[in-house]
Amino acid sequence: MKMLPLIFFSTAFICGLTGCSEQANANKTDAAAPPYNMKEVSQEEHLAKLQIKADSGNAEAQFNLGQIFMHGEGYTGVTYLRDVPKDNDRAHDLYQKAAIQGHSDAQFNFGMLYKLGLGVNANAETAFLWLQKAAAQGNSNAQYHIGMMYDEGAGTKPNLSRSSAWLALAASQGNEKAKRHYIELDAKLTPEQRAEGQQLAAGWKKGSVI
Repeated sequence: MKMLPLIFFSTAFICGLTGCSEQANANKTDAAAPPYNMKEVSQEEHLAKLQIKADSGNAEAQFNLGQIFMHGEGYTGVTYLRDVPKDNDRAHDLYQKAAIQGHSDAQFNFGMLYKLGLGVNANAETAFLWLQKAAAQGNSNAQYHIGMMYDEGAGTKPNLSRSSAWLALAASQGNEKAKRHYIELDAKLTPEQRAEGQQLAAGWKKGSVI
């Protein structure tokens, strides 16, 4: 790097103001430090590092890597990668590994793969199982989908009271879809179903299912 020329005043002038010993120290501190050249890490290296963490069993790394392979882009925990070749099979495997470890977002995504049939055969029962696990941890999107599945009888027996409870819990976290469907569902509930749903929602604690 080209250094700017240093401007020196006469020794007599400097010593008259601060003393020669102080100026000697000043000259040392004013000198520019050599620049630190940080090695630029390539996208491939970021991906490889994330893969190592995922292979070691880190659930967050497994989830992040699954996101990247599912969408072709995503956050590594350090930087955001784009234009990564999609790989649904690898995403499915990574989501599953993280979901088994209790990662709620991975449980939600893994359940949705089966609900929508993305890269796997659609299976409402499997979808319900994993979405319920995420819902129990407080994942509002999972709570919304579990509420809808109880309403529709998808993957489980229909139960409007439980549907109402899960939709209410998701709505309480600001989930807009849950709010709309809760209002629609509430209009067709019997007084007994409404009361039961309210009781279930009021008694719910994180980690439990309805």
